[in-house]
Amino acid sequence: MNWWKKLRTALAGGDKHTGPWCDACRRRMPGGVTKAPPPGVLSPFYVGAPGRVGSTVVREACDDCWRRHRELTAEGEADYRRTHPVEKYVAALRDRDLSVREDAARVLMTLRDPRAVAPLIAAIRSETDHPRVERSYYVSALMFALADTGGEEARDFLDGLLRAPASWRELHRPDFYPLIPAVDWVAPALAVPGDTVMLRPLLDLLAEDRPVPVRRGVAQHLARLTNGGAGRWSVDGPVVCEITPEGRRMFTEGMRAAADDADETVRRYVTRALAHVGAW
Repeated sequence: MNWWKKLRTALAGGDKHTGPWCDACRRRMPGGVTKAPPPGVLSPFYVGAPGRVGSTVVREACDDCWRRHRELTAEGEADYRRTHPVEKYVAALRDRDLSVREDAARVLMTLRDPRAVAPLIAAIRSETDHPRVERSYYVSALMFALADTGGEEARDFLDGLLRAPASWRELHRPDFYPLIPAVDWVAPALAVPGDTVMLRPLLDLLAEDRPVPVRRGVAQHLARLTNGGAGRWSVDGPVVCEITPEGRRMFTEGMRAAADDADETVRRYVTRALAHVGAW
């Protein structure tokens, strides 16, 4: 017997407890059948004390442990909201210390409180009006906090920001990553509501009579999106954006319409993107 099988047998209480078991309470499953997470429950998780739901490997568990996990998740979230009042972190967005502002943005990303939408938009405007490359992590946190909070106002603001020509202006920095256009912050956040929400302004920009540098930037970004493979768009940040049938259709139709663009560079990126689409 392999060492890990022996260890599992010993932890389970001996040979009589071998077979499928609950990874949370270490009890053998009745009937020798384990269950995967029910809908809405993320795996892996850890069932511990109230308010302490961590992330250790628990991929299959009994009904009692899944139910307790849901209860603890709700208790933990309620406790987090009590100890992290949204007003405190909205005010922290105006702190002079960049690290304090960045931490506040990440907390607001977790809280997802609609009262934070207007302050987040104001903070993003103040940063994008005078873009600074060294603040890219902070701006990205602001964008994702706004996208995670959701709502029509947040989506409309991000949509408009992506359509703005200034978002495609390249920012130079002296180290190994010389170019960071604002779109690298906006598009991944806009992918949070879904791929069609992200693609719509990008394809509109490509179809409109925009300056050549903007069209080139949009075409390059759209081509880069197809590098994800395995049914996912290649977006940066914490979001995993799945390729939906509607998003695939929208992308293909929009890129084919741009295949005869007057600029050779745009046509090259469009051709590359369509070749990637054909490989799906």
